[in-house]
Amino acid sequence: MVCVLLLITGCATTRNPESQGDSAPVRGRGPNLIRNGDFARALENWRTIGDGPNTYHPGDPGRAAFRVEGGSLAIEIRDQGTSIWSVMLYQGVPFEKGATYDVSFEAGSDSGVRVVSNVTQDGTWRNYSGDRSFKLTGKMAAYTYHFTMSEDGEALFQLCLGTSGTGTVRLGSIAIRKWGGG
Repeated sequence: MVCVLLLITGCATTRNPESQGDSAPVRGRGPNLIRNGDFARALENWRTIGDGPNTYHPGDPGRAAFRVEGGSLAIEIRDQGTSIWSVMLYQGVPFEKGATYDVSFEAGSDSGVRVVSNVTQDGTWRNYSGDRSFKLTGKMAAYTYHFTMSEDGEALFQLCLGTSGTGTVRLGSIAIRKWGGG
């Protein structure tokens, strides 16, 4: 029964013992659905919140500088803002109803920042994957979780860094892969 419950709600895996979730093997072998997950083309295909006025929440003070250096994205959080979405990196991704997906990324922080990752519907903010929270360390580490999608269509993959403190976060090797490879 526990395995069935975990498959429905998803699991998280990481080398960092302070993350939420269970150990689960990465099973997604299909093409990476994230465009420019290695930041080879700077921030192409990515959207950010925090590097200027927040169009979703104009009064939110969250501010950060986003820059690509050394093959990863550095996010210097200057003001953590008032919500998890005060500082955020996100991208629209196509999903299929009933399919299970692995989400993986590498991350590290100079100040123990916590990153929350999720997949949500734009506008209604229906959360398909659940919020996955990971406490980052000073060394880059791999973080993975999986979830089963409940609807067809595009949804937002988000890495939320608001309300987690200030400092610099590094991100790289971001991928979403469908189980079964296709």
